[in-house]
Amino acid sequence: MHTIQEDPMDPMDPMDPINSINSINSVDSVNSMNPISPITTIYPTDSDKHQPIPTTPSSEGSSREDLSEDEIPWDRSMFLGGSDMGAILGLSPYRSAVDVWLEKTQRMTSQADNLVLRFGKFAEDFVAQEYERATGCRTHIDPTPLVHEQHEYLMGHVDRWVIDTRSTQSALRILECKTTHPQQAHLWGEPGSDQIPMAYFVQCAWYMMLANSKSCDVAVLIGNNDFRIYTLHQDPELEALLLETAIDFWQEHVLLNIPPLPRSEEDCRQLYRQSDVAQSIEAPDLVMSDLRRYHDLQAIIKEKEAMSSDIKQRVMQTLGEADTLTYQGRTVATWKAPKPSIKTNYKQLELDHPDWLAPYQITQENSRRLLIKELP
Repeated sequence: MHTIQEDPMDPMDPMDPINSINSINSVDSVNSMNPISPITTIYPTDSDKHQPIPTTPSSEGSSREDLSEDEIPWDRSMFLGGSDMGAILGLSPYRSAVDVWLEKTQRMTSQADNLVLRFGKFAEDFVAQEYERATGCRTHIDPTPLVHEQHEYLMGHVDRWVIDTRSTQSALRILECKTTHPQQAHLWGEPGSDQIPMAYFVQCAWYMMLANSKSCDVAVLIGNNDFRIYTLHQDPELEALLLETAIDFWQEHVLLNIPPLPRSEEDCRQLYRQSDVAQSIEAPDLVMSDLRRYHDLQAIIKEKEAMSSDIKQRVMQTLGEADTLTYQGRTVATWKAPKPSIKTNYKQLELDHPDWLAPYQITQENSRRLLIKELP
């Protein structure tokens, strides 16, 4: 049974929900010949790199109790957390397995401060209070991170613990506090069920595994007037999958410095930021087949765009000088000019006063651009 310490409120993890998926796929490794430069320090074993995270403040005026898992002032490259698992499994709309790998191999740092995180920190206290009001239970913060008994690089930090009112030291279940936009309400099922976005589901399952907790409540405020509570129960089969996936990711990708397979164009941009102008490779037959298919798709897109343009032309001709088109009392199209905007003519300014702009000009590194040529 988890022991609870009386501590100040801890902020929430304000990650927005995502669409559910039909299945969870394990992470594949990528061929070690990928041109990824090695990082400064690679730790060959778990014990070499991963020491227990300190529970003392990292600096004067900053304490663990004031921060959520995504804001911990320790090196996030040292462990896998609950929010990492959703990204590794391809469930997060904001991060991918490649992003996690880049962070854990110290190629990229996580964004520790933005408006969404700050709002989440502000709103968690309110969400927790509403949960207490709705259930009659008490909640408390335990700043001690959850650490796997055998793999100390697997960690987590829950938002709150729900306390049995008969004992201030016995934790009934985990409580995770969330906020989301009203447009995401359809991703949440009936209150009281376990139908929540899969990224949150995996995060809660991760915490239940680390804490050996039987259940986890998720309190969510949708918009500013829709408060719901969901309950998840421990799933040993899912926990086994998460544990296997996490260990595989850490040992096969992080420690061996081999990136996971990219799953998007952005993943490729992150992995291969620079090109070697002196290097050229021969396209394999499979890639040539893909390129032919690409050109076929581009021709279909061009044809559909031309058809769409014809429709827009007819709508514009119908509108003429009118700015609104209606059907049975409902607006179906508008053709309006936006409000006038003021823009600076930097080209003329540079011609007239070149010395004015020079102190403010900077060199911007551009990302690689893929150009697919016409096939012979």
